[in-house]
Amino acid sequence: GIENALRACHCIIFHYISKLVGEAGEANQCLAGELVATCAASSDIKLLHSLYEQILMTNNVELALRVDGSSLENWLLHEKKDANILWKYYSFCGRNILAGDIIWKK
Repeated sequence: GIENALRACHCIIFHYISKLVGEAGEANQCLAGELVATCAASSDIKLLHSLYEQILMTNNVELALRVDGSSLENWLLHEKKDANILWKYYSFCGRNILAGDIIWKK
C-alpha cells in the first residue's frame, strides 16, 4: 500500500544521503547537506523522524545538528531522549545555557 511506497521512497533518499556523506569532496558534502535540508523542510513527521534516526544511526551527528527547525529539537526531547545529542544540538545552535543545563543533569 501507500505506507510501503513511502517507506521505499524514504529508503532511497536515505541511501543517497549516506552515499554522498561517505564520499570525499566538498561538492558531495554540500549536496548531502542540501538534500537533508530539503527533507527537513517537509511537513511529513514520519519522514522527519526517519531522517533523524537514519542520520544518527550512520554516525553523522554533525549533519543532523545542521537541520534547522523545531522538529529536530522536539524529536530529541520527546522521542530520542538522548542527552548526549541534545546538549550538542543546543551548543551547535548557540543555546549554551540549555546545553549546560543538560550536561548538569547528566
